[in-house]
Amino acid sequence: MRKPLSWAALVLVVAGLFVAGLIVAGCEAGPVPVVATPTPAFQAHTPPQLVGKVLLVKTGDLWLLQGSAFTRLTQATNLRQGRWSSDGQTIACVQMGGNGSDIVTMPATGGELKALTQNRSLPRESAAWAFRPTWSPASVTPPQIAYLSDAGTKDLQLWMMTTAGKNPHQVATVSGLHGGIIGLDWSPDGKTLLLAAYRESATSQIWQLDLATLAWTPVTNEKDGAYDPAWSPDGQHIAYVVRHEGRHDIWVARPDGSQATPITAAGTCRAPAWAPDGGMIAYLSNPTGDFDLWVADVAFAADGTTTPSNHQQVTQGARLDPDSGLSWTR
Repeated sequence: MRKPLSWAALVLVVAGLFVAGLIVAGCEAGPVPVVATPTPAFQAHTPPQLVGKVLLVKTGDLWLLQGSAFTRLTQATNLRQGRWSSDGQTIACVQMGGNGSDIVTMPATGGELKALTQNRSLPRESAAWAFRPTWSPASVTPPQIAYLSDAGTKDLQLWMMTTAGKNPHQVATVSGLHGGIIGLDWSPDGKTLLLAAYRESATSQIWQLDLATLAWTPVTNEKDGAYDPAWSPDGQHIAYVVRHEGRHDIWVARPDGSQATPITAAGTCRAPAWAPDGGMIAYLSNPTGDFDLWVADVAFAADGTTTPSNHQQVTQGARLDPDSGLSWTR
């Protein structure tokens, strides 16, 4: 008998298939620049020329936004959760299969996919899922990829392996069958992971995990939960999504959770990703029914508080995959 899909993995798969279904039913062309009138809670402007490279997922394929040009990098239709390596030369992502999913890598300009895990080739009774590959910063030697897997467990847990797929091993475990770990990001100094986890309750919260001691430190205590964590490039702030009474918005705080400030107010926002210089946050929002790319400037006061400004809609009707999120590099 096939191993049951974990609750957290099932949520990720269903969400991805649902979004993919919406995309297939719509236009197969790539994301297009915004030409819309302003939408509620935001003001849409002429699309900005973003510095660096933004990785997006649409219809199960990876797309590159550089400047104002979109380039389709793959023709696979079953890829999700693309992430840049620390040097921007390689991409890791998830390749979905019928009985499992694998972490795969490819050159930043597109090309052959290289599987780092072998879950899709396992017998049905040994099926396993892998999600959310996240590269270590350049300071970590040898370089690693942290990811989530339900191999040998009922929920998604934290795993790590080399960038060549060697020495895969479980790093941390969350018990309770609430959903395990659903999101992660690496601190710029390589010493800590920011995790979204169902660790002590039926709501996910943001935690810090010290990689030397494996000590967990709570960051959020939101009534309805928090998820989609992202560390700023200088390590001084974090961004995440707060779920509150059916609304989902981006917040920014210090890494310990203090001085938390809302960045969006639309109630339909996900997947914050910091600009390489830390002065802007990209995110996905669907105030009109389709998930599109938005950006906002962020400024920080001497006391650490955050002021958002200049929200700009970058695409219109792109129907991007919100669970795959965004990745932004130089």
